[in-house]
Amino acid sequence: MLFTHLPELDHPLARLRPLRAEDLPAWRAILHDPRVFTPTSWAHPEEADLAPALGSHLGQAPTAGPDTPLRLALAARDDDRLLGTIGLHSLSSRDRRAELAYELHPDTWGRGLASAAVRSIARWARDHWGLARLQATVLVGNERSCRVLQRCGFICEGRLQAFRQVRGRAGDFWMFAWTGGAQTGLAAQTVHVDNTHTHTHPDTVPAVDTSTVPEDRMLHHISLAVSDLARAARFYDAVMGALGWRRVFTGAHAVGYGRIDDRDRLLLNLRPGSAPPGPGFHLALRAASTAAIESFHAAGLAAGGQCNGPAGPRPHYGPCYHAAFLIDPDGHRLEAVLNEPLPVAGH
Repeated sequence: MLFTHLPELDHPLARLRPLRAEDLPAWRAILHDPRVFTPTSWAHPEEADLAPALGSHLGQAPTAGPDTPLRLALAARDDDRLLGTIGLHSLSSRDRRAELAYELHPDTWGRGLASAAVRSIARWARDHWGLARLQATVLVGNERSCRVLQRCGFICEGRLQAFRQVRGRAGDFWMFAWTGGAQTGLAAQTVHVDNTHTHTHPDTVPAVDTSTVPEDRMLHHISLAVSDLARAARFYDAVMGALGWRRVFTGAHAVGYGRIDDRDRLLLNLRPGSAPPGPGFHLALRAASTAAIESFHAAGLAAGGQCNGPAGPRPHYGPCYHAAFLIDPDGHRLEAVLNEPLPVAGH
């Protein structure tokens, strides 16, 4: 990959720079940490295996060309120590396509660094290399990387069966892709500490599911009246985000939620003095996992909602029915629901 300057990283913890020979011991140590390699396809590389990545910046590799892989160091701003790497491989200059890969030392996890780095290199590759598609494959069970990619606007395109060898065994991988459109979510965001932990069965679809909407969808969108738009938006930012949706429209008197900008599926309209619908009405939102249901309930309570039923199974509704119930600050009754068989351990 040929270019004239490095991407810039907007994060207080680290910066991007070329990899150096003195980084190899630290890089090897990161990749030999079980917390790092277990949810990936890395197979205990030695320094000699990593050395070819040196000089892959600025066209300095011996065989540098437009399709030469790129690997950059994520280095601490205070002492320049290696915190991880990020790069592009499987490049096709003809198709303007590349695949993303990164790893970070576990001490940096939960501080927004991975998301910031992914956004930085994606924007840079789009703007300076003309990238049309950036894809990433994630070993099934690696929920942390799934969440990073989805926060950055990548779409989960599906599951690849026996896609890549993982230390001697064929592994299934999720395929994610970003095409640089308006729905990418790559706008600058405030760096924050993320201390949330989601636990799902390793074979379930990632908890924040951005796959296409099922064909049996009946409704085009739903509109709710709210008496305090700012208060309602704080609540729905939290609960919709927990289910994999985001705010896609913000106006003076309304906000909307969906997955593509300006194509809202749930609209909140400011109507001072409005009242919620009467008994018998509630809005049921599809969840991708039981973990997403738990996140929905916790996020709603933290954002000013009331519990109308904790997260858990509802066998009286059906043998596979899991749900949680909230009342929003305006009195609307909400449900997050998953009504599908759960994976069985060992199968």
